[in-house]
Amino acid sequence: MAESFTGSVKFVSDRGFLFLIVDGGASPDVFGHISEWERNGLCEPEAGDRFTFEVVQKPKGPVAINPRPIL
Repeated sequence: MAESFTGSVKFVSDRGFLFLIVDGGASPDVFGHISEWERNGLCEPEAGDRFTFEVVQKPKGPVAINPRPIL
């Protein structure tokens, strides 16, 4: 089951990996991949961009899915 969070992009690698900082420290940094942003019709995220997203637990840790920009 996925939980919803808000946060900002901390880092985006040249290979499309990104890390998100969850607002209020409610969770450790969350991993994501640019393919999830593209799947939702979003442009490539940059450091500091803010989003709401769901977090699911994967074998290697929490992963962000279903990102939506905060305007």
